[in-house]
Amino acid sequence: MNELMKSGLWFVAGVVVGAVGVNYAARQDNPLRGVMVGTLAQGIAVKEKVFTSLEKAKENVEDMVAEAKHVQSGDRQVPEKSK
Repeated sequence: MNELMKSGLWFVAGVVVGAVGVNYAARQDNPLRGVMVGTLAQGIAVKEKVFTSLEKAKENVEDMVAEAKHVQSGDRQVPEKSK
């Protein structure tokens, strides 16, 4: 059996195992369904927090770039932020 055929058989086996796993996980009477739903909910919450943090970081960088352009344009004083 050559390497390509072995790889193809492993791929097919993975597809079959994955299909069986998805079928089992999708069943309503699955005892692990609550755990899976809870894990997914926590994953979504983490994703939202990460995206919020990235958005804030992006805004801060945009503010610094704008201030740098202002300084470069001739006004050599960096504006102070109001509190």
